[in-house]
Amino acid sequence: MLKRGRERMWSLVKALKIVLIFLFLPVSFLLSAQSSSADEICTPLTTSPTIYQIDRNKDKATLFITPVSQASTYIIAYGLSEGDERYSITFNYAASTGAITYEISGLDEKQQYFYRIRGRNACSDGPWSAWVADKVAGQSTLLEAGSNTSLGIFAISGIAFLAGIFLFAF
Repeated sequence: MLKRGRERMWSLVKALKIVLIFLFLPVSFLLSAQSSSADEICTPLTTSPTIYQIDRNKDKATLFITPVSQASTYIIAYGLSEGDERYSITFNYAASTGAITYEISGLDEKQQYFYRIRGRNACSDGPWSAWVADKVAGQSTLLEAGSNTSLGIFAISGIAFLAGIFLFAF
C-alpha cells in the first residue's frame, strides 16, 4: 500500500512537471521574443524637432512643433536668453506626422523668452533644435527658412517697379 502511494505521488509530480514545462516554456519564449524585437525597433534619434511658430497671449506661449519620427517624448528648455535653460518641460506625445502644439503658461507677459526642443525615445535623446525667441504677448512668431531673403528681394522689386513708373511718367 505504501509503495502504491509513492508511485501515485511520483506520477503526479511527473505530470505536474510536464504541465509546468508546457505552460512556462511558451511564456518565456514570448517574453524573450518581445525584448529582442523591442531592441530591434528602437533607433537612436539623429534629427531634432523644429519650433516653427510661437503664439504669445498674455502669460501663455503656444509652440507649434514639427515632430521627429520615432520620438515618444519631447523636452523643451526655455529661459530669458539663448543658452538660458532655467525652465524645462518634458511631455509624452505619441508618434505623429502632423504638427504638435504645446502650451506653456505662467510666463511674464512683458518678458521675451527663448526656446529649444529635443526628442527622446527608449534609446536616446536626440539633438537640440536651434534657439527660437518669441515676441511679447499678443504677437505671433512665424519662422520660415529664407524669410529675410524673400522680404529683401520683394522690397527691391517694389522699389524698382516704383522707379520704373516714375521714370516713364515724366
